[in-house]
Amino acid sequence: YYGRVKHIFMKPGFCSVTFESEDAVRKVLKDYHTHKIKGRWFEVRAFGTFAATPEARTPTEKDRIFLGALDKRHTEAATLRDYFSQYDEVVNVDLKLDKGFGFVTFRTGKGKQMALWDHDKHRLDGKWFDVQPCVLVDKGGEKGKGDGFKGEKGWGKHGGDKGFAGGKGVFSGFAQGVNRYDSGRGLEKGFPRRDAPGKGGTSRFDSPPALP
Repeated sequence: YYGRVKHIFMKPGFCSVTFESEDAVRKVLKDYHTHKIKGRWFEVRAFGTFAATPEARTPTEKDRIFLGALDKRHTEAATLRDYFSQYDEVVNVDLKLDKGFGFVTFRTGKGKQMALWDHDKHRLDGKWFDVQPCVLVDKGGEKGKGDGFKGEKGWGKHGGDKGFAGGKGVFSGFAQGVNRYDSGRGLEKGFPRRDAPGKGGTSRFDSPPALP
């Protein structure tokens, strides 16, 4: 229906699917709310390595993303709203420019997944900025139900490189779905070891890597 499937990697409760074309993946992610098997909805997520989700089954907010490495002097909420509207309707932009980060909330989950898929492409005035999932935390800062983004000094640990299955993969699963593979790349001052094209690059695989 979406395109030719190159590989399917199965695990109890989730799987990863690799397509032959990126266009197929984008179509799958745009249909975020329509995926059902035997009448039961299942979540499809962009397949990548995100430092905000250090554990495979880390719960994340379905419609909100974290933005890091923002220009403290020139970033405006209206600019970000216009930029992310290419993915879905933006319902809220919350900036903490004194710390160089912010949050964007979409009307639906497809906006979040599409923005994560384009992780390496995000630029304002030619400068790349980071996009990460928002981890669900409770009021005490522990992962679970609640609202927030757990991190050291706001967001110090939440940069990261992305490792797609050939650049064309998605993860699908039910409530316990997985959306990451840890390629083992480190962080440098809270940023990915890549703040410009060609530095650090993107970890890519011909087929989905085995997950622990």
